[in-house]
Amino acid sequence: MVRRRTSTNIKEFLHKKGSIITIKKDKLCLARALVMAIAKIEKDPKYARLLHPKGTYQEKKARELHDRADVPVQAIYDIPEVELFQEYLTRYQINIVSASHNNTIIYPSKPSDDPEVIPIYLYLYYNQYDVITSMPGFLGKAYYCHKCRRSYYHTLDHICPDMCKSCRSRDCQEGEGARQCDECNRWFKSKTCYDHHKKPVGKGKSVCEGVKKCERCKKFVQVRQLDFKKHMCLGYVPKSSKSSYSVIKPQVEQGDLMELTSDIGE
Repeated sequence: MVRRRTSTNIKEFLHKKGSIITIKKDKLCLARALVMAIAKIEKDPKYARLLHPKGTYQEKKARELHDRADVPVQAIYDIPEVELFQEYLTRYQINIVSASHNNTIIYPSKPSDDPEVIPIYLYLYYNQYDVITSMPGFLGKAYYCHKCRRSYYHTLDHICPDMCKSCRSRDCQEGEGARQCDECNRWFKSKTCYDHHKKPVGKGKSVCEGVKKCERCKKFVQVRQLDFKKHMCLGYVPKSSKSSYSVIKPQVEQGDLMELTSDIGE
C-alpha cells in the first residue's frame, strides 16, 4: 500500500531534514524565500533580523523584491512567476525542487553553465516555498554536484562529464610523461595527469588511494567498497557468505570468454 503524501507528512519530513528554512505561508512566500536564500548565501549581517518570526523586516524586503522584479503580489506562484524573478536575479539561478515530483528539480530544465552564477534551491509543496540551505543535507548524502544534479556519499563516486576519467581533474592535459602508477596499477596520459591523481579529491582520499586496477581482471575497484585483494573478478568467486574466496579458471574459446566454471568444495 502506497502511503499518500500529506501536508503533515511533508512537515515531519522537513523537520527531520534540518536543511530547510520554513517560510511563512502568505502571498509573499516566494519572495520571502528568495530574500532568505540570498541573505543566507551572502552572509547578510541582518540575516538574524530577517529570520525573526515576529519581525516585519522580511516582509519589507520581500515587497521590495516584488517591486524591483516587477512581479505582482498574488495568492499562487507558478513557474511563470519564478521566471520573472529569475530575469531580475541574474547573479543567481533559482532551482525549484518539487514535493509532488518526488523531490526532483522541475525548474529550470538544466543548470547554468556560468561558473559565476550561484544556485538557489527552493522546496515547493502545496503552493508553499521553503528554502533548502543544503542539497546534500536535504537528500541525505555527503555531496551534491550542482552541475550534474547528482548526490553521492564519497568524493570518488561521481565524475562530471568535463573531468578526466583517470585523474578526476578538470584541467588535465595530454603531453609527455605518460606512465603507470606502481601503487594503483593505472596508466596516466601525462605527467600532469599522474600528478593530479596523487592529490586529494576535496576532503577525501586521492584517486590513487581510492581506486585501484586489478592486474587479473583489469577492473577498476574502489578500495572503500571492497577488499581489493579479495574483490570479485574473473579470478575469484565467493565460496560462501563469509569472506572466503575460491580461485576459478575461465573456459576460453577462440579468444572469447564463453563461461565460468568452478569446483567449490567445503
